[in-house]
Amino acid sequence: MYGSFLSFKVIKLSPLNIQNLLGGVEKGIHIEEVTNASRTLLLNISTLKWEHSLLNFFGFRPSILPRLVSTSEVYGTVGYGPFVGIPIGGLVGDQQAALIGNKCLTQGEAKCTFGTGAFLLFNTGQEIVKSSHGLISTVCRLPLSYCCI
Repeated sequence: MYGSFLSFKVIKLSPLNIQNLLGGVEKGIHIEEVTNASRTLLLNISTLKWEHSLLNFFGFRPSILPRLVSTSEVYGTVGYGPFVGIPIGGLVGDQQAALIGNKCLTQGEAKCTFGTGAFLLFNTGQEIVKSSHGLISTVCRLPLSYCCI
């Protein structure tokens, strides 16, 4: 199995040290939300699908990758412990979450956060902007209605 930290946490969600809350590797759900998938640089952000040429280059079998999901949907329910049956939904990467939290949902809006690094995100709307200055484009959020799985 392969995925980001978020993908791992969905499989082994463990608040209060309850391991395998969603069922673990055998029974858990193996998903990756698109904003986090875009940061692996293995996602084609134009098609919102794993990029097979990169998977081949790095020797990754598509079968090890998580299923891509939107930012806002119910992905499953807690399968173990005191929270059994509670829906799990609404996954998003930290920088993208800051963009959403600062209400930068309209093209032209931006935010900068400071922590272990400084991150400037600028909403370009539906357009993928190719930089000639070493900057990268990424996915901010993906409503369920736009998800290309």
